[in-house]
Amino acid sequence: MPPTSRWAGLRRCCGLTAVALALAPAAAHGGVPQAGQRWPGPTITYENWLAGSDRWALRRAVGAWNRSGAAVRFRRAGPLRAAGVSVTYASALSSGLGRAQLGYVPFRTAYVQLRRPSERHVRHDRFVMAAVITHELGHVLGLGHGGPCTVMAPDLGAWIGATDECRSAPQHQWRCNLLAPDDVSGAVALYGATAVRPATARRWCRR
Repeated sequence: MPPTSRWAGLRRCCGLTAVALALAPAAAHGGVPQAGQRWPGPTITYENWLAGSDRWALRRAVGAWNRSGAAVRFRRAGPLRAAGVSVTYASALSSGLGRAQLGYVPFRTAYVQLRRPSERHVRHDRFVMAAVITHELGHVLGLGHGGPCTVMAPDLGAWIGATDECRSAPQHQWRCNLLAPDDVSGAVALYGATAVRPATARRWCRR
């Protein structure tokens, strides 16, 4: 059933596997806590089964994590090569806009699954989906839920400006940087750091 309010579906956006739920969170210093096993290598390959504007949203999400400063990168898998993560639509997503496997699970292809476009509210545009996919990729990295003003918040409404808990975006604008400092700190605590070009210093970008 389509969401009945503007931001319905952003709450409880993640579904976690039974394996993931069995892992005990370990707090990262000043950042989003670790809740899953880190990936063994510096590169995580993914296959993209999304369509339309969701492809743009995925590119933005991948770019955000790849520029975070953490020593791990997402890279699209080449033809005929097995991918570590499958990004696709869910055949049946009972709640929320997305779900993901939490962290690395040996001998298993990780997943990010999104609600199909036909089942979303009209206001769940490509900018909202970029935040949702960024959140789900954070879970794939092994991050748990963070504070309300992070992309890893359990309820993304505050982060994207749907509530007053965080500073709301001006009309027709959105956050240039999908990641908050605590999101970055959590990933760096889990994977270490490497030198990258800084993200834009602007807070808001026009939609």
